[in-house]
Amino acid sequence: MLVWFLNHFDKRTVYRWFEILPGTLVWLTLVGSVVLSIVNPLWAIYVIILFDLYWLLRVAYLLVYLILSWRRYQTVLPVDWLPRAQALPAFTTIYHVVFLPTFREPLSILRTTFESLKKSRYPLDHMIVVLAGEERDREDFLKNAQTLSAEYGAVFGHLLITLHPANIVGEMAGKGANIAWAGKKAQELIDQLKLPYENVVVSSFDVDTCPHENYFAYLTYVYLTTPDNLHSSYQPVAVYNNNMWHSPALMRVI
Repeated sequence: MLVWFLNHFDKRTVYRWFEILPGTLVWLTLVGSVVLSIVNPLWAIYVIILFDLYWLLRVAYLLVYLILSWRRYQTVLPVDWLPRAQALPAFTTIYHVVFLPTFREPLSILRTTFESLKKSRYPLDHMIVVLAGEERDREDFLKNAQTLSAEYGAVFGHLLITLHPANIVGEMAGKGANIAWAGKKAQELIDQLKLPYENVVVSSFDVDTCPHENYFAYLTYVYLTTPDNLHSSYQPVAVYNNNMWHSPALMRVI
């Protein structure tokens, strides 16, 4: 089926159809349940029971891996990963680029994140922090960026400030577009520093992310000990508790 699509339509069209598919299935499920309950209530009961069983199995599947992940997290957390990473031959060659895309976040949130990065036990001179703002919030962003540059400019190896232009033709404004723009600017800096790309590890954070002090040491260790590390991505465990009581009630429930 997929081969037929690819042979008869361009990749953009096929990609768009697959984007539409999840939403279409959701609406078919909701509308179909109502319609079927009117047309054939017995079949509606069967469908709803099967649907409930499906979600019960999915939750059970999720719970098993959640428990396994939590146990692994508790095993990894107390380990001092910096000495282990430093023992690897290529440790001193690794640089970390940290993207912090922001749009209308107050200075207090930005400063909290920068303080968290500052407390990292990884050598800060091997960190390139990219604060990526939006031109739609130009005035406030530049004011915050100037303050942060004065406070943290000398803390890290490099602090790069980027401003994503507004109204780029064919581009949808958002975090992804902002990071894509910032990534090009970061690449220019990396080329100026003559850093080999294979020695640069990129972390794409939300601007309120507060990484654990051992995060970059552990990430470096994992990166250097992964057999095919250039064709791998590394997903950290996100614990949503640093701004728990400042989030809306619905988000706290989730």
